[in-house]
Amino acid sequence: MISCAIPNSYSVIMQAHEYYDYIYDYSYRFKRNSIIEKMLCALISPVILARYALKSSGFIYVGDRGFLLSSIDSRRYEYNFLKKKSKAIVSYFVGNDIRSHKIMHQEYLMSGEENYHNYLPWVNEKFKSLTYDKSKYDTAQVSLKYSGAIFSAQYDQGSYLDGKHYPVTYLYDFENWTFNSKKFNDLRSKRINIFHAPSSPIVKGTQVVRTIIKMLELDGFDFNYIEKIGVPNKEVLQQLAESHIVINELYAFMPGVFTIEAMANSCAVLTRADPNFEKSLPLGSENAWIITPSYLLYRNLRSLLEDPESIEIQALNGFNWAVKNASLQSEGPKLQKILEGVLHSNQ
Repeated sequence: MISCAIPNSYSVIMQAHEYYDYIYDYSYRFKRNSIIEKMLCALISPVILARYALKSSGFIYVGDRGFLLSSIDSRRYEYNFLKKKSKAIVSYFVGNDIRSHKIMHQEYLMSGEENYHNYLPWVNEKFKSLTYDKSKYDTAQVSLKYSGAIFSAQYDQGSYLDGKHYPVTYLYDFENWTFNSKKFNDLRSKRINIFHAPSSPIVKGTQVVRTIIKMLELDGFDFNYIEKIGVPNKEVLQQLAESHIVINELYAFMPGVFTIEAMANSCAVLTRADPNFEKSLPLGSENAWIITPSYLLYRNLRSLLEDPESIEIQALNGFNWAVKNASLQSEGPKLQKILEGVLHSNQ
């Protein structure tokens, strides 16, 4: 959680998370988009907003939702309320909360490289509607007007956010962690564990992963393929500790939280993330994981299976990159400095 990097901060969650079970200073955990949630949002959330406005100097909004019914005005009312109370505001976007289908489609036409929005409409047609795109435009405009700082990925989250914004950062706690070289001992004499755990199978490329796995099995390779969908994060982490290779999303240009978790657990990762497109990625990112669009998955995965010793080398590259560029210890102070600047400029 971002709050772990910010001393004397409060953490609040207004919607239950599907997979994570973090402890917050305030939360109510009802099924997302349920009638109970909407009633509570209307009745209780304004009180919670007012309570923390009295306690806090500023607010960091992660995602596109807020204390109130943000679908009505893209948070304009509550952002305006906080501004009148001289509270600093930071907007932190992490995915589809800011992506424009129209802009992502233009990226695909220009590059020929598929992205999330080639497949999101297959999950729900709303993602290609004018109403949906208008909501992303409104979210961007409100954030630009009221935010002292905005965090977003320039390419991966193609949006209507014009002007300067900070790159998305990862804050994985690496305290007392070391690289686990033991699980790579005698890898040629035991079965390699390949793990895939998509949060949304179609848009993460699970259909491609299953096809490639079957092709490699028919080629005579002997390995364990483990796939977990819709399970708690604790179960995912347990499997990562026993895995050698992780396949993550094949259409995103940022590594994603699952990739960071995999590298922290000493796994070699194959994922689409690519600093040639997402320029905000830190230097050396091209070596941290194996850049793998869907059409290179067979080649890249086969290469690792043919040379088991290379799996540990790749996993170590990823672990070292994550410690340097995606840890609470390395990125926390940078985030604090940005927030201090926002608070200072808001005075």
